[in-house]
Amino acid sequence: MHVRTLLGGAALAALLMVTGPTGGQDRGDKLPDETTWVLLRDFKIDGKVTEPQTTKLQLTAKAGKLAGHFLGKRALDEENNAVFSGDVIAGERSHMLVLRQEITRGGNTYVVIHTGNPIAPNHYRGTWHDTSGHAGDFELKAEQK
Repeated sequence: MHVRTLLGGAALAALLMVTGPTGGQDRGDKLPDETTWVLLRDFKIDGKVTEPQTTKLQLTAKAGKLAGHFLGKRALDEENNAVFSGDVIAGERSHMLVLRQEITRGGNTYVVIHTGNPIAPNHYRGTWHDTSGHAGDFELKAEQK
């Protein structure tokens, strides 16, 4: 029995985030080294992004690992110094994105976890969940230059 049949999506994502790929597998499509990404999020899990909040991220990619922040450290017209980190993890037939957003304000840490699959090169769709109990769909796409 495969691990994916034993674990739900969030548990599998956490397991893969800890274990990573095995045996030198390819870690997914070739991510741009450093580029601007457009992040669209809504507040309803239904498989499509409707009435999204749109923000831009500056992400650096190296060997399937992602790191970055909101473009200009601003999100939704407010200062926001959240840090993003994540992975593109290779699987048997596809790969997945696991992206963590974290910010600490006034001693409280707020975290958002995004997990998704590619729908086109450098374009991912999936769901997000946060430590405030919110969740929804998202799309993350590399901005065309």
